Amino acid sequence: MHPHICDAFPLRRLRRPGRLIVLDLRDPWMGKQEAMTLGNIGISVLTRRDEEQTFHTLLRIDEQHEFLKDPGSRALLGLLQRKRRHLRLSLLNTTQHPELVPLEMLSNADLVGVGRMQSSEALRHITKAKEAFRGLTADKTAALCDGGMYLWAERMYLNGVKEVPRYLEVQIRAQTAQHGGATHRVVAARVDDEGDDE
Repeated sequence: MHPHICDAFPLRRLRRPGRLIVLDLRDPWMGKQEAMTLGNIGISVLTRRDEEQTFHTLLRIDEQHEFLKDPGSRALLGLLQRKRRHLRLSLLNTTQHPELVPLEMLSNADLVGVGRMQSSEALRHITKAKEAFRGLTADKTAALCDGGMYLWAERMYLNGVKEVPRYLEVQIRAQTAQHGGATHRVVAARVDDEGDDE
């Protein structure tokens, strides 16, 4: 990992309230294990809580099932989920293969959304962790339109509704990003000089 460490540019100095930091480790010259290890280090550094930290951090892991194949990443994600309140951390994990997500992780989730899918096996796996989805069928989820989702939350407050449903059908903004790495650069790299002498 030594070639990737630069003491003159510590990763934690990038953290600011409202700032988006993207860790994208796709590199044709880097092996998968090296990329996973580097990603785990980056996530560990960026999610570490400072005593003077006044903001919460949102960590989004896309294609979570890929990270769960790596024992180090799997252990890190489990640890972050258990310590998320202490770290002032919210985790948003997305996957197209929910049947590969450990039941413990699903059971500890405060919010679960099920988008368009046709797998009865995946729905049965989700239902083992979240009983509220019992009765939801693969035919129903397969019929969802773009941006449609069935949503369960640990706490739901609906103004004026006396009996809260087990889950809600919601419409969110459909994804507009490119797939397969077609979006090469989101924003030009820039670090504010202000307060960077930490």
